Amino acid sequence: MQRNYFWPRFGRPLAVLTLMSVCAAVAWAQATERVLHNFGGPGDGYEPTSGVVLGSQGDFYGTTYYGGPGCSLGCGVVFQLMPQADGNWTESVIHEFDQTDGGQPNGVVFNRGGALFGSTQSWGAGGFGTAYELTPGSNGVWNESVLHAFRSEERRVGKECRSRW
Repeated sequence: MQRNYFWPRFGRPLAVLTLMSVCAAVAWAQATERVLHNFGGPGDGYEPTSGVVLGSQGDFYGTTYYGGPGCSLGCGVVFQLMPQADGNWTESVIHEFDQTDGGQPNGVVFNRGGALFGSTQSWGAGGFGTAYELTPGSNGVWNESVLHAFRSEERRVGKECRSRW
């Protein structure tokens, strides 16, 4: 059975976007849709604008443009969706942006060591977004390191960096 996971980009209310699973048993005509998580924000984030990456334990990681502390609508979050034994999924916010480390994240990628890397479009020490790394700690808490804070003269570079993540 093939599974395809995707984000609906438009057509849903701002605060209720969903990650859906489409299962194709034999042919696309027989596909069924199942909502894995409704993002209600601001605590769990809202408006996911990029896809998800698959973790080594079968969980998904992604970002939302809004939610979390700081900023008028929240600066965005990095989340983890974990499959449960009963077939449901549980969401955990593993990082909340607060303007000092950037805001409005663009998605994440894994490296071979299990760290997540991403970039943000806004804020940070330079005012024009950041490149960051999240590493899993031994106690289940993810630790963030800002790798670079983009400045106004690097604004174009920051946008090019976003497309590479």
